[in-house]
Amino acid sequence: MKICTLFLLFVLGWINFAIAQKESYQIKTNRAIPDLGAVTINFDNFSISKIDNISLELAVEHTYIGDLIIKLVGPNNNTVTLHNRSGYWKNDLNLLVDTETDNVLKKFIGETAIGSWSLQVFDKARWDIGEVVVFKLLISGEIESPVTNTDCASNSLRDPYKALRGLCGNEFKQKLKDMISTNTNLGYRRARQIMFGQLDNVEGRVCSVYSPECIQTTSIPDGNVMNCEHTWPQSLGASGIAKSDLHHLYPTNSRKNSLRGNWPFCDVEEVISGDDYSALGYNSSGAKCFEPPSGHKGNVARSMFYFSIRYGFEIEQQQEAYLRQWHQLDQIDEKETRRNEDIEVVQNNRNPFVDHPEFVSIIDDY
Repeated sequence: MKICTLFLLFVLGWINFAIAQKESYQIKTNRAIPDLGAVTINFDNFSISKIDNISLELAVEHTYIGDLIIKLVGPNNNTVTLHNRSGYWKNDLNLLVDTETDNVLKKFIGETAIGSWSLQVFDKARWDIGEVVVFKLLISGEIESPVTNTDCASNSLRDPYKALRGLCGNEFKQKLKDMISTNTNLGYRRARQIMFGQLDNVEGRVCSVYSPECIQTTSIPDGNVMNCEHTWPQSLGASGIAKSDLHHLYPTNSRKNSLRGNWPFCDVEEVISGDDYSALGYNSSGAKCFEPPSGHKGNVARSMFYFSIRYGFEIEQQQEAYLRQWHQLDQIDEKETRRNEDIEVVQNNRNPFVDHPEFVSIIDDY
């Protein structure tokens, strides 16, 4: 099975094909709607060439929603009306629409997401004001791009990655490092509070990434039960600001966290200790190493690549080979995309390998 996988990755390195991808946009501050006026929210950060699905969440606080007309305008001026002066005297408007269940956004299916988008809100009568408090747009579809053997960054990159257009090799690597070295030092306690209380908390429940255990918590839990995994170990360089960098921190069952220790990642062939989820053991070369669950392997890879570029640490060659395979086999999902978005809000930087998975292959040595 592993031989077939390696052969497949080798072959794919020489052809172009469609990569399934999810991308999102959301406002970070409220946008005021003036009385008898309009507000337009412009954005152009999508690289999906063929849209398969769109979901939209919109929350507007307003004292008379019957005054409002709201439109979403996509590339090539494709326009849909989300709200057209209905509701009369009612306060506030909340919309949650998806092309899988609603028709309103189906006009965009099969079209490109690359280009200028805008949300337009018009107030058509006097005496009432409001603001857009939530606007999120999630698009899934295809990106026409080679997965491997990519020499240079695309000339069609959108913000916040426009500055990387056409760059290759070390020039690309250095510019990318400069772009992501803007993260705020949250401090380790604050980082853990955010991780356990918000980032990885779903309705008061936090789950381990190395095992099936979940706990009920809204704050930092008992460290003997669940604690914070540094994907790049503290003993190997994750100190200072890197110790509290949320892009490589994950909640983990304490026993599994201790089992991983600071061992490199690999595919384990001979198990020393572990289970069907994760294990410590030896790889095919006889090196001692740790294997995470299949559904977290891509997250591990992208966290490691991020850390290497952001902080200038090298990844050992054999471990890098595993990580490159995992990046391809466990692709980015909605949860990872949303986590990247949420980290930017509190930490002020993004993991570029989540936004643009093709960046991994532009760098030939981490």
